[in-house]
Amino acid sequence: MVSLTWGSYITHVALALPGFSIAAAVLLSSTALIELLEKMLALTWTEEGSPKTTLLCSAWLLTASFSAQQHDGSLQVHQTLSVELDQVLKALSFPKKKAALLSAAILCFLRTALQQSFSSALVVLVPSGAQPPPAPEDILLAPLGTSQVLSLVIGLQNLLVQKDPLLSHACVGCLEALLDYLHARSPDIALHVASQPWNRFLLFTFLDAGGSSFLRPEILRLMTLFVRFQSRSILSHEEVDLVLRSAALADLSTLSNSTLRALHGFLLQVQSMGLPADHSIAQTLQVLEGLSPRGSSAQSPLQDMLYPFLHLGALARAESPRLWDGVASFFRTGWCATSSPVL
Repeated sequence: MVSLTWGSYITHVALALPGFSIAAAVLLSSTALIELLEKMLALTWTEEGSPKTTLLCSAWLLTASFSAQQHDGSLQVHQTLSVELDQVLKALSFPKKKAALLSAAILCFLRTALQQSFSSALVVLVPSGAQPPPAPEDILLAPLGTSQVLSLVIGLQNLLVQKDPLLSHACVGCLEALLDYLHARSPDIALHVASQPWNRFLLFTFLDAGGSSFLRPEILRLMTLFVRFQSRSILSHEEVDLVLRSAALADLSTLSNSTLRALHGFLLQVQSMGLPADHSIAQTLQVLEGLSPRGSSAQSPLQDMLYPFLHLGALARAESPRLWDGVASFFRTGWCATSSPVL
């Protein structure tokens, strides 16, 4: 069980690295593997006899990685993989207790599906049963419905309130993808979601520590969303200005790469919206540029998706160094040297 779990983990981390589309193509050519993944994902919804959480997380992350690589590289699909969309949304709207890791993995999967506008050639999202005809207002959002969107948003807000760093990163990433998806189809609904009063409570729940507590990637990305959708009832111009002044006084050299990227994105969004701001924004951007490549280097979508799970690698190596080194060596020399992908 441990070997399969960490083997899967190393697989989807490796798939996030540059040059591993060959490995993805080889894995996608395995019909047996895709069928096994589908069975594993279906076990998420069962109460009895369900595999360990870490194994289910690996299955969801591996599926998201496969889907992203297949979509980006237009890789050939030999076997599709079916997932019940209703069950995915239900799991996020009504998460199980003590299942933060699993929720984060499912969020990564849903984020990938949203970014692809549910057009994956690999993953087929199917209804759980017979569905009534969609309401007129839901046609633009298909396969989502308006009620499903609102339930999902409430679920994301509830997960964010837990203040779990890993879960928060995954939630904000999913919310970003959801708002992009909605905005492309119905800007009014996207604005409605971004302007929900609960978002203000959520934001200030994160900021209750005061000081420079806003200098965390998930908070900065949330504020970037609210600025982008001009949700003044959530984040006013005065509050944006306060954040800018606080950022100008902070020691940016002590911040993590992910925080620097999020701050850079926030400042650029404020600048692009033409919001009133003093010269501090230009000064802070200049400092961020001076911290390059840390501040300006962009992660690939897959690397960004897997970022919150990277700490698992240290645990894997500590628990089973021989397994870790063996699988890592396999990725470096095995497939790439001996296998030919089916493209």
